[in-house]
Formats: sequence, C-alpha cells, structure tokens
Amino acid sequence: MLFSEYGKVVRFSENQVRNMGRTASGVKGINLLPGDSVVSLIIPKGNSPILTVTQYGYGKRTNQSEYPKKSRAIQGVISIKVSKRNGKVVGAVQVNDYDQIMIITDSGTLVRIRVSEVNIVGRNTHGVRLIRISNKNNVVGLQRVVEHINDLPNMKQ
Repeated sequence: MLFSEYGKVVRFSENQVRNMGRTASGVKGINLLPGDSVVSLIIPKGNSPILTVTQYGYGKRTNQSEYPKKSRAIQGVISIKVSKRNGKVVGAVQVNDYDQIMIITDSGTLVRIRVSEVNIVGRNTHGVRLIRISNKNNVVGLQRVVEHINDLPNMKQ
C-alpha cells in the first residue's frame, strides 16, 4: 500500500513488483498528481486496520477491507480527506488495538496515544483530532509503539 500527501492510496499485490537488481530503476507504484509525493509504504500483515495522520493533527483508523486491491501505477482511492482543516497526509501505519502511536510536531512536541481510542471509520472521511497544535506548528511524523514483547500476540520469546 502506497499513501500520498494528497490523501490517495494504492493497494496492489507485491507480486506486481518483480525482483530486480539494485541498479534497476524499478516500477511505478502510484501515479502522483503534480506536487504530490509518497509519504508511507505499508506491506500489510494480517487484517488489522490502517491509521492515517494529517499535518494539522487529525487522523483515523480504517479497516483494510475499505481499500480495494487494484493494479499499480494508478492515482488510487481516497484514504483520508485532505482539506483546509486536515492539511496533507503525514503518514500511515498498520496498527492493532493494543498498540500506541507517537506523533511528533515540527516544534518537537511528542504525544503518545492509545490506538484503541481512535475510532474505526470509512476511507472517505476527515477523521478526528488526535493532537491539538498551534497555528504555527505541523505534525511531521508518527510511529507505532509496542510497549513490551509480551503485548504481541502469538510471538515466541
């Protein structure tokens, strides 16, 4: 799954990307609009939802079943609405209910949120406020946090 700043996502089978040498130029994964760029790559494991976050602190969880499998090199479908309120997409991560995420702003402020507190909603929606930021700041990144190895289901220690 490839996620773009403008809120688009393309989901395709990894079999559509053939094995290549390190000097190869690759294949086109997503057809970007002028000014758009890729912000996240997710290779889904299982069926857990995807959490998407925008630059003004909004985000949401969406079930993978909402993202249709298509072929690569297309513009994709809406992952989250990009608007004056939301801003552009900063990133997306695959999450589970027991995970937490850390969100960081360009001023260095960190917020840690339990994923279970973020509602699961459809693709073509705005999401909810995850972090309150001032007019001068933007969210610049997010990272999934797993508290302990014991928190992971079915993992051998």
